[in-house]
Amino acid sequence: MDSPSQAPGKKFKPNLTGTQETLLAILHSRAIDAKSAKPILGDQYAARIVDQLDYDFSKLGGRPAKAAALSIRAKFLDRWVAETLLQARQQREPVTVLHLAAGLDTRALRLQEVCGVDEHGDGGGEEGLIRWVDVDLPDVVEVRQKLGLPAPEARRMRYELVGADVTAENWLAGLNVPRDRATFVVFEGLTMYLQPDQGRALVESLTGYFVGGRSQMAFDCVNWFSLLSQRLEPIVTKTGSRFSWAINEPRELEGWHEGLRLRDEVLVADNPENVNLPAVVRWVFWVCSWIPGLRTMGSERKPRTLSLLETTRGRLGLQPDITTRPGTHANLELNWWQRMRHVFREPILEFWGVLVMALIGGSVVAVTYLSDYKDGNWLTICFGWSAGMMFGIYVAGDSGAYLNPAITLTNCLFRGLPIRRWPSYALSQVLGAFCAHGLVYANYISAIDQYEGHDVRSIPPSSTSTASFFCTFPESFTPLGSRIFSEFIANFFVTFLIFGVRDENGADLKGGGFFVIAFFWLNFAMIAAFGWETGSPSNPARDLTGRTWLAILGYKNAWSAYDYYFWIPLFVPFIGCFCGALAYDVFIYTGDSPINNGAWNPKRWWNSIPKPKKGGKKRQPDEENLEVKGGRDELELSSSDRINTDSGSQEPTSDMSTGSQGIQGDDWAQKTEPGRSETYEKKYDSKPSFKDTGRGWDEQPATGFFAEEQNDGYERNASKRRMRRDEKINPTEAQKIANENMTKTIEETHDMMMGKKPMQGVKMENDNKSTGYDS
Repeated sequence: MDSPSQAPGKKFKPNLTGTQETLLAILHSRAIDAKSAKPILGDQYAARIVDQLDYDFSKLGGRPAKAAALSIRAKFLDRWVAETLLQARQQREPVTVLHLAAGLDTRALRLQEVCGVDEHGDGGGEEGLIRWVDVDLPDVVEVRQKLGLPAPEARRMRYELVGADVTAENWLAGLNVPRDRATFVVFEGLTMYLQPDQGRALVESLTGYFVGGRSQMAFDCVNWFSLLSQRLEPIVTKTGSRFSWAINEPRELEGWHEGLRLRDEVLVADNPENVNLPAVVRWVFWVCSWIPGLRTMGSERKPRTLSLLETTRGRLGLQPDITTRPGTHANLELNWWQRMRHVFREPILEFWGVLVMALIGGSVVAVTYLSDYKDGNWLTICFGWSAGMMFGIYVAGDSGAYLNPAITLTNCLFRGLPIRRWPSYALSQVLGAFCAHGLVYANYISAIDQYEGHDVRSIPPSSTSTASFFCTFPESFTPLGSRIFSEFIANFFVTFLIFGVRDENGADLKGGGFFVIAFFWLNFAMIAAFGWETGSPSNPARDLTGRTWLAILGYKNAWSAYDYYFWIPLFVPFIGCFCGALAYDVFIYTGDSPINNGAWNPKRWWNSIPKPKKGGKKRQPDEENLEVKGGRDELELSSSDRINTDSGSQEPTSDMSTGSQGIQGDDWAQKTEPGRSETYEKKYDSKPSFKDTGRGWDEQPATGFFAEEQNDGYERNASKRRMRRDEKINPTEAQKIANENMTKTIEETHDMMMGKKPMQGVKMENDNKSTGYDS
């Protein structure tokens, strides 16, 4: 695309106002992302355009969080378009990409390498297989031309830039786009600025124009809440634009035309790329995802699907799928409690398991004390706690039935339980014990008043103390060392024996169907053997919540009694469990554990510590990633940064200077051979990700093919000379991250195309077959 260049040293001042001016805010956000340490979209073209514009971008805000969100949205739509281009390439089927409201977006340049060429590198005689049409208002097209944005060079892509008003009548007819050809229509940042009748007319005209049932639309939209809060958005207030159209229920669009159906809808809060957003923003999204009016786009008809809930489960370290969920179907619409139960199933099980265990155990102790040992004794207490433990395991079996924060953490360290699961499990266990103590007190409050006296609450060594119902206290004759050792040895052997019962090479093969019975007698033996001196406080959750209840109910000195004994049952169980597990794995266990697989090998830890290099001449920055071998003029990057090219690809010869003469011709990053890119070939033939748009966020397009232009050291000297074959290149950290993003993005795209993964966004499909064309 040729255009007049700007005068040296002079920037171009765009004459855009109102809604048109908002495209500069989008451009600025992508430039901020491109210059960040960890780019999401990595659009280097946007960064160069911003440098050539005479415009006060500061008035539009330019917050990093907003830039990240807009880049995520663009990245996801890029992935959707790439899916269509890849399908056309593989099936050799002509396709048209109609990019509406293109603005200064360089989507065609970002995705041109997806087109590639065939395996022989000659294009296969399929030039123009993909027709790409960027459409925007004539004023915007004029700005784009004056900036000299280069056209894509892929052989299979025929690019056009057209000025047209999509709200006008018969605007499609002026594009000369074939009606019966597979077409993918994509528009970003457009719907919210249209009037409702204009938006409906646009959707109806697109659906009615294309026939054959092979056309699709993908776009972002906002809901009612965005309309109400738009005055908080600088893009709206500083440009004088206005949000006018909200799509609260995308499925309603199906009623606008008989040939239109909704393929998918994904919301902002469900985008897995949100991990790239600041923690505060992610937290806000998470909160909104559980508020029915905000989590959906406006109606209760679109709850969170099971596949999206699995993403949340994965972040909590829970198993990706629930093994026991009768009656649950993949397409079932879930209410808020069903969603909550699905995500937090295992923590909920741990909650109820501990509640059952502590309720039965605490009640048995209460009966024994309140009856003055007439209706119970020490043997009754041992049986009661063991029975509570057994039934707690039955209730919580699907979660692993750990029922103890110390045992849970030990399994995280030695048996591969995800460490991210520990916080949710520990919190559930603490809450379960807390509720159990409350139920015990509520059930026996009258008996406690009769036994101890109304409004009298005391702790041991009082003869009428009832504090032992809730937590443990040592015998008064035991010194500090004995208390610590008693708790340590008890927890040591509890864990040692649990690991023995669960050992797949043990006598009972993981306990078989008798594990629960074995654990009943294990718990009975431990309480009987080690419970007299200190009460066998092997569960920190039970002891912590019990003392909390004592403080709430008016038991004095609950925390300071016996020389602040409370810290022993709170911390010593963790040490005892760890040492018991370590001893079992060192002396007995032969399965997979950090002791046997070398993960805890001290030598490995030592070797993993970065050490300063000794001796040798310090290499210059531009020499670190270049190695010349055997006199061959061969440029080599480190394995993580190497750019794969075909054996017949062209050498980089373009000048990539970014002077003040506008962004034209050689000022742009050099394109790879419009032929096949092995980088894209490998990535897109692997697998994809997931789609999102309810509000319109998306995933990031790659920046791997911008590797050369990101070399800061080269750009400083590019205006003085051309790049030599043996030019030394020092890839920047941003380039490395961008290349990794490229690899991840393209690998995920193929899976989405092959149906192995869901995608994200509002995607409509045209099923109009009124003229008899095959779909």
